[in-house]
Amino acid sequence: MKNTLTILLLLGAFTVSAQLNSNAQTLKDANSIEYRLLKKYAEQKWGEDYEMIVYTINEHTDAMREVVNIMNEGADKMIMFSAFKKWSDNSIRLEGKSFVDYTMVLYTYKEQLEAKNSY
Repeated sequence: MKNTLTILLLLGAFTVSAQLNSNAQTLKDANSIEYRLLKKYAEQKWGEDYEMIVYTINEHTDAMREVVNIMNEGADKMIMFSAFKKWSDNSIRLEGKSFVDYTMVLYTYKEQLEAKNSY
């Protein structure tokens, strides 16, 4: 009985985690080029591992939202530009637009800003 309950709880956790979060769903509903690029990237990266595709889409849309918030609050433009340049992937394109790895843009921006402000 205890093992059955544990298995059911784990299955429930996987089911919940395999859904788009609100940021990803909003981007999907808007049928945005960013969502379609991200979906293409995730599918190429993970093939038929749908849980990882959803996870990747959620992580990237959360990072995208944070990047937009930072830019709206007055980002260091040179550091942000450099991060975008570094993490744009021209091999994944739709409608003339390249995929941007927002998780890495965000990470690079934060690390570079911290380093710049430390001296």
